[in-house]
Amino acid sequence: MTFVYLTIVSLLKALQDGSQTWADHIASIDKFSHRTERKHNGEQMGENIAMKWTSSGDDFTGQQCTDQWYSEIERYDFKANSGPRTGSHFLSPKR
Repeated sequence: MTFVYLTIVSLLKALQDGSQTWADHIASIDKFSHRTERKHNGEQMGENIAMKWTSSGDDFTGQQCTDQWYSEIERYDFKANSGPRTGSHFLSPKR
């Protein structure tokens, strides 16, 4: 098992509100897509969005979303500090 040490993350209300606004927007237009403008205080941000489909209609829990994101660690090359396109999500939260 590989352990990753992340810096302490703090909740920023402005980012939380912006994320919820975007989630509400893509739900209302029924289209899964990233924002084209993702800046906070002038700096470009990464953005991870996730979805799940089940025939039962179960909610996508925070734990399931985190597990899905963290499972991409297997495709990340720590020596090269890179991953394939599908594995690049793993690094996003620690940037």
